Amino acid sequence: MKRVSLLGFVSLFMFFVFSHCEENENLITTAVKVDFKLTDAPADFEEVNIEIVGLRYHNEMEGWVDVEDFNPGIYDLLKLRNGVDTLLGSAEILSGHISQIRLMLGSENSVVIDGDKKPLFTPSAQQSGIKVLVNKTFSPGRNQILLDFDAARSVVSNPNKFILKPVIRIIETETTGAVQGRILPLGVASVVYLQNSTDTLSAYPNQENGKFLIKGAQPGSYQLKVVPESPYGEVIMENVPVIEKITIDIGTITLK
Repeated sequence: MKRVSLLGFVSLFMFFVFSHCEENENLITTAVKVDFKLTDAPADFEEVNIEIVGLRYHNEMEGWVDVEDFNPGIYDLLKLRNGVDTLLGSAEILSGHISQIRLMLGSENSVVIDGDKKPLFTPSAQQSGIKVLVNKTFSPGRNQILLDFDAARSVVSNPNKFILKPVIRIIETETTGAVQGRILPLGVASVVYLQNSTDTLSAYPNQENGKFLIKGAQPGSYQLKVVPESPYGEVIMENVPVIEKITIDIGTITLK
Protein backbone atom coordinates (compact mmCIF):
# COMPACT_ATOMS: atom_id res chain seq x y z
CA MET A 1 0.00 0.00 0.00
CA LYS A 2 1.30 3.44 -0.90
CA ARG A 3 2.16 5.60 2.12
CA VAL A 4 1.78 9.38 2.32
CA SER A 5 4.52 11.19 4.22
CA LEU A 6 3.71 13.70 6.94
CA LEU A 7 5.28 16.47 4.85
CA GLY A 8 3.15 15.51 1.89
CA PHE A 9 0.00 15.45 4.01
CA VAL A 10 0.74 18.91 5.41
CA SER A 11 1.42 20.27 1.94
CA LEU A 12 -1.84 18.84 0.65
CA PHE A 13 -3.75 20.26 3.64
CA MET A 14 -2.27 23.73 3.13
CA PHE A 15 -3.15 23.59 -0.58
CA PHE A 16 -6.81 23.04 0.24
CA VAL A 17 -6.78 25.78 2.90
CA PHE A 18 -5.28 28.40 0.61
CA SER A 19 -7.51 27.34 -2.28
CA HIS A 20 -10.59 27.74 -0.06
CA CYS A 21 -9.41 31.16 1.13
CA GLU A 22 -8.79 32.22 -2.44
CA GLU A 23 -12.30 31.14 -3.44
CA ASN A 24 -13.78 33.15 -0.54
CA GLU A 25 -11.69 36.15 -1.49
CA ASN A 26 -12.90 35.93 -5.08
CA LEU A 27 -16.46 35.62 -3.84
CA ILE A 28 -16.18 38.76 -1.72
CA THR A 29 -14.65 40.79 -4.54
CA THR A 30 -17.66 40.03 -6.74
CA ALA A 31 -19.92 42.16 -4.52
CA VAL A 32 -21.51 44.96 -6.55
CA LYS A 33 -23.34 48.13 -5.59
CA VAL A 34 -26.94 48.42 -6.83
CA ASP A 35 -29.19 51.50 -6.56
CA PHE A 36 -32.95 50.84 -6.57
CA LYS A 37 -34.80 53.74 -8.26
CA LEU A 38 -38.44 54.52 -8.96
CA THR A 39 -40.01 56.25 -11.96
CA ASP A 40 -43.52 56.41 -13.44
CA ALA A 41 -45.50 55.98 -16.63
CA PRO A 42 -48.23 58.63 -17.12
CA ALA A 43 -51.72 58.66 -15.62
CA ASP A 44 -54.70 61.01 -15.84
CA PHE A 45 -54.74 62.04 -12.17
CA GLU A 46 -53.43 65.04 -10.27
CA GLU A 47 -51.62 62.81 -7.76
CA VAL A 48 -51.08 59.09 -7.25
CA ASN A 49 -49.59 58.65 -3.77
CA ILE A 50 -48.05 55.28 -2.89
CA GLU A 51 -46.61 54.46 0.54
CA ILE A 52 -43.54 52.21 0.26
CA VAL A 53 -42.40 50.84 3.62
CA GLY A 54 -39.90 48.14 2.65
CA LEU A 55 -37.67 46.78 -0.10
CA ARG A 56 -36.09 43.31 -0.39
CA TYR A 57 -34.06 41.45 -3.00
CA HIS A 58 -33.46 37.73 -3.58
CA ASN A 59 -30.76 35.48 -4.99
CA GLU A 60 -29.78 31.85 -4.47
CA MET A 61 -26.74 32.66 -2.33
CA GLU A 62 -28.37 35.03 0.18
CA GLY A 63 -32.09 34.22 -0.05
CA TRP A 64 -34.35 37.18 0.77
CA VAL A 65 -32.44 40.21 2.08
CA ASP A 66 -33.84 43.52 3.35
CA VAL A 67 -32.31 46.63 1.78
CA GLU A 68 -31.14 48.43 4.90
CA ASP A 69 -30.10 51.65 3.17
CA PHE A 70 -33.71 52.38 2.26
CA ASN A 71 -35.87 55.52 2.10
CA PRO A 72 -39.44 54.72 3.22
CA GLY A 73 -42.17 57.23 2.52
CA ILE A 74 -45.17 58.29 0.46
CA TYR A 75 -44.23 58.84 -3.18
CA ASP A 76 -46.37 60.81 -5.63
CA LEU A 77 -45.78 58.80 -8.80
CA LEU A 78 -46.85 61.68 -11.02
CA LYS A 79 -43.80 63.67 -9.96
CA LEU A 80 -41.62 60.91 -11.41
CA ARG A 81 -42.30 61.41 -15.11
CA ASN A 82 -40.37 62.38 -18.26
CA GLY A 83 -37.05 61.00 -17.05
CA VAL A 84 -37.40 61.99 -13.39
CA ASP A 85 -36.69 59.23 -10.87
CA THR A 86 -35.98 58.94 -7.16
CA LEU A 87 -33.65 56.73 -5.14
CA LEU A 88 -35.48 54.15 -3.01
CA GLY A 89 -32.36 52.52 -1.57
CA SER A 90 -28.95 50.96 -2.18
CA ALA A 91 -27.38 47.61 -1.35
CA GLU A 92 -24.20 45.60 -1.88
CA ILE A 93 -25.07 42.32 -3.58
CA LEU A 94 -22.52 39.63 -2.65
CA SER A 95 -23.06 37.38 -5.65
CA GLY A 96 -23.74 40.25 -8.04
CA HIS A 97 -27.02 38.56 -9.01
CA ILE A 98 -30.65 39.47 -8.26
CA SER A 99 -33.43 37.08 -9.22
CA GLN A 100 -36.32 39.24 -7.99
CA ILE A 101 -37.20 42.10 -5.69
CA ARG A 102 -40.18 42.77 -3.45
CA LEU A 103 -41.79 46.12 -2.62
CA MET A 104 -43.73 46.29 0.65
CA LEU A 105 -46.56 48.82 0.62
CA GLY A 106 -48.22 50.65 3.47
CA SER A 107 -51.86 51.66 3.80
CA GLU A 108 -51.48 55.44 3.20
CA ASN A 109 -52.24 55.31 -0.53
CA SER A 110 -54.44 57.82 -2.36
CA VAL A 111 -55.32 59.56 -5.62
CA VAL A 112 -56.24 63.20 -6.20
CA ILE A 113 -58.87 64.10 -8.81
CA ASP A 114 -60.05 67.71 -9.30
CA GLY A 115 -58.48 68.60 -5.97
CA ASP A 116 -60.35 65.85 -4.14
CA LYS A 117 -58.17 63.32 -2.32
CA LYS A 118 -59.61 59.81 -2.39
CA PRO A 119 -58.30 56.68 -0.62
CA LEU A 120 -56.64 54.06 -2.80
CA PHE A 121 -57.64 50.63 -1.50
CA THR A 122 -54.65 48.26 -1.29
CA PRO A 123 -55.37 44.53 -0.82
CA SER A 124 -53.44 42.99 2.08
CA ALA A 125 -51.63 40.56 -0.23
CA GLN A 126 -50.06 43.52 -2.05
CA GLN A 127 -49.05 45.18 1.21
CA SER A 128 -47.11 42.03 2.12
CA GLY A 129 -44.99 42.40 -0.98
CA ILE A 130 -45.17 43.04 -4.72
CA LYS A 131 -42.71 40.74 -6.48
CA VAL A 132 -40.89 42.01 -9.56
CA LEU A 133 -38.74 39.60 -11.59
CA VAL A 134 -35.22 40.81 -12.35
CA ASN A 135 -32.99 37.77 -13.06
CA LYS A 136 -29.85 39.77 -13.77
CA THR A 137 -26.16 39.57 -12.92
CA PHE A 138 -24.56 42.99 -12.51
CA SER A 139 -21.06 44.09 -13.46
CA PRO A 140 -18.52 45.32 -10.88
CA GLY A 141 -18.98 48.97 -9.96
CA ARG A 142 -22.17 50.97 -9.45
CA ASN A 143 -25.37 49.70 -11.07
CA GLN A 144 -29.06 50.52 -10.93
CA ILE A 145 -32.49 48.88 -11.11
CA LEU A 146 -35.04 51.36 -12.45
CA LEU A 147 -38.60 50.40 -11.45
CA ASP A 148 -41.31 51.81 -13.71
CA PHE A 149 -44.50 51.98 -11.61
CA ASP A 150 -47.27 52.36 -14.21
CA ALA A 151 -49.79 54.57 -12.41
CA ALA A 152 -52.36 54.54 -15.23
CA ARG A 153 -52.60 50.74 -15.36
CA SER A 154 -52.16 50.26 -11.60
CA VAL A 155 -55.19 52.29 -10.48
CA VAL A 156 -58.53 50.60 -11.16
CA SER A 157 -61.77 52.42 -10.43
CA ASN A 158 -65.27 51.12 -9.80
CA PRO A 159 -68.43 53.00 -8.70
CA ASN A 160 -67.48 52.75 -5.04
CA LYS A 161 -63.69 53.07 -4.75
CA PHE A 162 -60.25 53.14 -6.34
CA ILE A 163 -58.20 49.95 -6.11
CA LEU A 164 -54.43 49.61 -6.43
CA LYS A 165 -53.33 46.69 -8.64
CA PRO A 166 -49.65 47.47 -9.19
CA VAL A 167 -48.14 47.11 -12.65
CA ILE A 168 -44.36 47.46 -12.39
CA ARG A 169 -41.66 46.74 -14.95
CA ILE A 170 -37.89 46.99 -14.99
CA ILE A 171 -36.41 49.53 -17.42
CA GLU A 172 -33.21 48.04 -18.83
CA THR A 173 -31.20 51.19 -19.53
CA GLU A 174 -28.24 49.12 -20.77
CA THR A 175 -30.18 47.40 -23.57
CA THR A 176 -32.93 49.90 -24.44
CA GLY A 177 -33.18 53.38 -25.89
CA ALA A 178 -35.22 56.54 -25.38
CA VAL A 179 -37.07 59.18 -27.41
CA GLN A 180 -37.55 62.80 -26.36
CA GLY A 181 -39.04 65.94 -27.84
CA ARG A 182 -41.20 68.98 -27.23
CA ILE A 183 -44.88 69.67 -27.89
CA LEU A 184 -46.21 73.19 -28.59
CA PRO A 185 -48.24 75.25 -27.82
CA LEU A 186 -47.66 75.03 -24.09
CA GLY A 187 -50.56 74.16 -21.84
CA VAL A 188 -52.35 71.89 -24.32
CA ALA A 189 -53.04 68.54 -22.63
CA SER A 190 -51.80 65.67 -24.78
CA VAL A 191 -50.43 62.15 -24.65
CA VAL A 192 -47.43 60.95 -26.66
CA TYR A 193 -47.43 57.28 -27.71
CA LEU A 194 -44.39 55.37 -28.98
CA GLN A 195 -45.54 52.08 -30.45
CA ASN A 196 -44.74 49.20 -32.77
CA SER A 197 -46.21 45.74 -33.32
CA THR A 198 -45.02 44.45 -29.93
CA ASP A 199 -44.95 47.37 -27.50
CA THR A 200 -46.64 50.66 -26.61
CA LEU A 201 -45.07 53.27 -24.34
CA SER A 202 -46.43 56.70 -23.49
CA ALA A 203 -45.73 60.01 -21.79
CA TYR A 204 -47.49 63.25 -20.87
CA PRO A 205 -45.55 66.37 -21.96
CA ASN A 206 -44.57 68.71 -19.16
CA GLN A 207 -47.15 71.52 -19.06
CA GLU A 208 -44.54 74.16 -18.24
CA ASN A 209 -42.02 73.49 -21.02
CA GLY A 210 -43.74 70.99 -23.34
CA LYS A 211 -40.94 68.44 -23.07
CA PHE A 212 -41.42 64.66 -22.89
CA LEU A 213 -39.15 61.65 -22.53
CA ILE A 214 -40.03 58.01 -23.15
CA LYS A 215 -37.49 55.50 -21.78
CA GLY A 216 -37.09 51.73 -21.86
CA ALA A 217 -37.97 51.07 -25.53
CA GLN A 218 -36.42 48.06 -27.23
CA PRO A 219 -34.26 48.93 -30.28
CA GLY A 220 -36.22 49.11 -33.53
CA SER A 221 -38.49 51.30 -35.62
CA TYR A 222 -41.57 52.92 -34.04
CA GLN A 223 -44.54 55.10 -34.80
CA LEU A 224 -44.82 58.20 -32.62
CA LYS A 225 -48.34 59.58 -32.15
CA VAL A 226 -49.36 62.77 -30.33
CA VAL A 227 -53.00 62.80 -29.20
CA PRO A 228 -53.96 66.30 -27.94
CA GLU A 229 -57.17 67.65 -26.50
CA SER A 230 -59.77 69.14 -28.85
CA PRO A 231 -59.70 71.18 -31.05
CA TYR A 232 -56.13 70.22 -31.90
CA GLY A 233 -55.50 67.33 -34.30
CA GLU A 234 -53.32 64.22 -33.93
CA VAL A 235 -49.76 64.19 -35.21
CA ILE A 236 -48.13 60.96 -36.42
CA MET A 237 -44.45 60.35 -37.18
CA GLU A 238 -43.46 57.09 -38.83
CA ASN A 239 -40.14 55.21 -38.65
CA VAL A 240 -38.82 56.82 -35.48
CA PRO A 241 -35.63 54.90 -34.63
CA VAL A 242 -34.81 53.59 -31.17
CA ILE A 243 -31.15 52.74 -30.58
CA GLU A 244 -29.62 50.97 -27.60
CA LYS A 245 -28.23 53.37 -24.94
CA ILE A 246 -29.12 56.39 -27.14
CA THR A 247 -31.75 59.11 -26.60
CA ILE A 248 -33.22 60.20 -29.94
CA ASP A 249 -34.41 63.83 -29.99
CA ILE A 250 -37.23 64.34 -32.51
CA GLY A 251 -37.27 68.09 -31.92
CA THR A 252 -40.38 70.26 -31.58
CA ILE A 253 -43.87 69.26 -32.78
CA THR A 254 -46.32 72.15 -33.17
CA LEU A 255 -49.97 71.14 -32.89
CA LYS A 256 -52.54 72.56 -35.30
